[in-house]
Amino acid sequence: MSSGTGSGRLRAPYSPSGCSEGSAESGFRCQDCLMVCKSAGGLTKHRKAKHPYIPRMLGMGDMDEAAPDDPALSSPAPRPTHSSPSSATSWQLNNLPCTPQPHIGASAQTHDDAFSSPFYAHNCNSDNIFYDGFYDYMDIESKHPGSAEPLSEADKVSRVDNSSDGDVEWADDELEDSDGSEDSDVDDGELRVYGDGTRDYQEQDYQEPELVHNTDTAGLEHLAEQTGSFHTGLHREFHPLLNGVPCDAHGNALEPNPPLPALPNPSPPGWTPYDDRFSFELAEFLYTKEQMSEGHINTLLDMWMRKLAQFGEAGSFHNADEMYSIIDNTPLGDVKWETFSVRYNGKLPVKDVPEWMEKRYEVWYRDPHTIAQQMLANKDYMNQIDYCAVHETLDGKPKLKDFMSGDWAWRQSNKIAKDQNTHGSMFVPIILGSDKTTVSVGTGDNEFYPLYMALGNHHNAVRRAHRGAVALIGFLAIPKTDKAHKDTLAFRKFRRQIFHSSLARILESLKPGMTLPEVTLCADGHFRRALYGIGPYIADYPEQALLACIVQGWCPKCTGRNTDLDGDHSPSILRSCEHTESLIELLDLGTLWSDYGIVGDLVPFTNNFPRADIHELIAPDILHQLIKGTFKDHLVEWVGEYLMLKHGKAQADKILSDIDRRIAVVPPFTGLRRFPQGRGFKQWTGDDSKALMKHSLKHWPRSIWEFGAPNGLCSSITESKHIKAVKEPYRRSSRYEALAQMLLTNQRLDKLAASRVDFQSRGMLEPLPKPKQRKERVDGLGAPEESASIPMDKDDGAITGLKQPDSIKLATKYRRCHSRYPTELLQEVDRPTFHTLVRQFLRNHLVEVNDLIYHEEDKHSLPEFHSPIYIHYSAKAIYYAPSDPSGVGGMRREYIRANPKWRKGDPRFDCVLVKRPVLEGPSVAGKFQVARIFLLFSFKFSGVTLQCALVQWFDWIAGVPDEDTGMWMVERCRYGPHSQPISVIPLHLISRAVHLVPVYGDQPVPKDLSASSSLDSYDYFFVNKYADHHTYELFGSD
Repeated sequence: MSSGTGSGRLRAPYSPSGCSEGSAESGFRCQDCLMVCKSAGGLTKHRKAKHPYIPRMLGMGDMDEAAPDDPALSSPAPRPTHSSPSSATSWQLNNLPCTPQPHIGASAQTHDDAFSSPFYAHNCNSDNIFYDGFYDYMDIESKHPGSAEPLSEADKVSRVDNSSDGDVEWADDELEDSDGSEDSDVDDGELRVYGDGTRDYQEQDYQEPELVHNTDTAGLEHLAEQTGSFHTGLHREFHPLLNGVPCDAHGNALEPNPPLPALPNPSPPGWTPYDDRFSFELAEFLYTKEQMSEGHINTLLDMWMRKLAQFGEAGSFHNADEMYSIIDNTPLGDVKWETFSVRYNGKLPVKDVPEWMEKRYEVWYRDPHTIAQQMLANKDYMNQIDYCAVHETLDGKPKLKDFMSGDWAWRQSNKIAKDQNTHGSMFVPIILGSDKTTVSVGTGDNEFYPLYMALGNHHNAVRRAHRGAVALIGFLAIPKTDKAHKDTLAFRKFRRQIFHSSLARILESLKPGMTLPEVTLCADGHFRRALYGIGPYIADYPEQALLACIVQGWCPKCTGRNTDLDGDHSPSILRSCEHTESLIELLDLGTLWSDYGIVGDLVPFTNNFPRADIHELIAPDILHQLIKGTFKDHLVEWVGEYLMLKHGKAQADKILSDIDRRIAVVPPFTGLRRFPQGRGFKQWTGDDSKALMKHSLKHWPRSIWEFGAPNGLCSSITESKHIKAVKEPYRRSSRYEALAQMLLTNQRLDKLAASRVDFQSRGMLEPLPKPKQRKERVDGLGAPEESASIPMDKDDGAITGLKQPDSIKLATKYRRCHSRYPTELLQEVDRPTFHTLVRQFLRNHLVEVNDLIYHEEDKHSLPEFHSPIYIHYSAKAIYYAPSDPSGVGGMRREYIRANPKWRKGDPRFDCVLVKRPVLEGPSVAGKFQVARIFLLFSFKFSGVTLQCALVQWFDWIAGVPDEDTGMWMVERCRYGPHSQPISVIPLHLISRAVHLVPVYGDQPVPKDLSASSSLDSYDYFFVNKYADHHTYELFGSD
């Protein structure tokens, strides 16, 4: 099996016999890039070609002669102050990405010493990186040491996937054998790398003009009102050359603050193709929201038509087919699905040809260029988009939030701006993601391979909320074969290369726009000149290994050996496209595999596109690397091993059993998965993958500087997209040849979504006045019984729309099973003082409303109250939490429960944060109190409906967080001369739910204790600031 390159060079297939040739131990290793050459002459030739100006330092070899007029040596970079002379060295790189490496066998400096400088610790130590908005905002305490320019990457790549030289053949046409980029001799500039790993890049090809610091915030205030992103002291510095200035339809730049152009209306007139608003909303309700089957739609429409026929009227649709036809005729959001087929075209065996070699594999896709244009023009994101790279600071501190605030976007803009014809353009990074998913368990053929696309310009909250900002653009092929052939080298290579070749083919329509700006319409109604670029790729580790063309078990970001990922015994450097190409030119496939973890006969799809290096585009993955990999698999297992060594197996098992009990009785909390059996959950990866997940964290500081807050690139985005794009459409299919039906379902969903955006932008979906309602059925006490109720945690809490004020309200359905009179409720709520507490609340309410002064002699004078009371089992809190699952405006809903039989089982009385009427300090304890809700109720008083809660108070302990856990602690409030542990409060003082975890102490947890009773059994509790990101924002800075 062979694969081609841009130069037409063929590569020999990997074979087991190649593993023993050119090993690292028998060759000569370059200490700058870890290249292994078979002879000393080869090493000299390599160093002169690849590292002509790198001094050999610290026993690492002699310094090659540098050109006397070399600018890289004429003006050395400023050096950071280090603690020792040996770590104060710096050198300039010309070609390859290198970090300081110790000479093998030398004792002048160890690998750890090379990274022990204060500067390195200042930028990478977790104490200096804190989170404002947790993963949503990354607030860096220290100033960024400099722009992180790619490590001498040539714009022209050397390898391009070319089917004429390989074994992947297109059924309709072949890929062009062109890299579409500029001359590789152009020097990107001077990169200075210091011994502590910090970098400082200075351009050589042109003098960048002085940056204009845009401190005018007047134009940001309106945007801030819509997005919640405006802060006092916010400073935004936009890229001076690729600044996304508006232009006319022909690409001519406009004057500052131009009026919106007169556009030909791309929308069809009126409600076309629907008859009216009702027809559209009915189709959207049945197809998108209810996902009703065709048979049920026909039944409903038939009943409706028969009813309307009695009045001589007709309905919107006669049957489901008519509704589907109208949806299909919607011109908006219409990006047709296309297909191409791929087959193996390598050498076939003489006999017993495997089936996979003769089979054609279909790849379905939609034009990513058209989808990108639609995304840019989507008015839903008007206030949630950046048209150029931006550096943000808040009160002088760098802010890393959305993708365009990272260094990668700025650096890519610098590269593009070397062509003066691109000045004023808008850089549009194409974010990709893919992951195989199974839609049913127990069958072997129900596996799909979706490919998703997003734009780096959209804010992180938009991608997390989806709403069309993450688009399904393809279904990749999944080659399969029998057990006899699945592990053969030929099949394994074909399975990998078909992935890369398919990606290159799908994305080729974007390639012309990566070097030549093209005019496109944007969400704000202006035209801009767009330049596309391949951006980060969202993937879990198996997908990352496939993307980076590396061997499973190796790191896709650096050359750390799979047997020594921590680098204790072998040095490592960052991987790059150029470094990999240099290794492939000099080494055989066996050595590449065993010594560098490189699958040398594969061609990454990024080699087909300018300015793309797959190794720097691998995105950090919160879900698998941090949550599952580091905490769930590494830390949990480490604790078990420690207990075993410390106490022996018998005692360790006893301790772990009690840990399981403690986890099992933790009170429930919305959004947290409970483990009734404790921490004995199934491990998700093998030992090697666990080590990789832990190792991956060393690359996170750099990745955060590069791409902003990592929650905008997490694999949870694509995994959650699986539900709407793959799993639900599959369930709606007949299961037979399901893919074609799934494609049609996705296309109809896109059309309905595009229609809604269009109708909303034209003001056609404004709320309608409520019609006059029929007389409500009452229960005899004057209160209507409403049918609506709060769902039982079936959604992720995201709220569509822009930012809105925080609010809380009771469920609309009250419970008829309870008494309505305050004096009779005493026994039901088990609070003998309930009636008195309500009257005390009313006295305080009257004082507040009427601005009265309360006199001491009136302390026993309470208002009379005998009105009916209505009991509710839940309340809905809405608040701004962009780091948690939320809509494009960052709004999130949360349900708070006070239910005596939650889900027909045990009681559930949630704890909440209550806003103090008067602040008592800047800390969270000065802003909030903690309480547990025992009753949610409403009543009328003086003609006004009041919503209230009966709460039990907790007191803060010590006034500061616990030193060991970093969490605040509370204790149950007790009666005293100045304390009342139970009160009735107005509902509007409740901010949101809060999660309390008992302080279990040294005693084992009783076996009869349950999660529903743990709040009653303990007196002291931790306030769990790790329950969700919003809670961490409130408590994390204290």
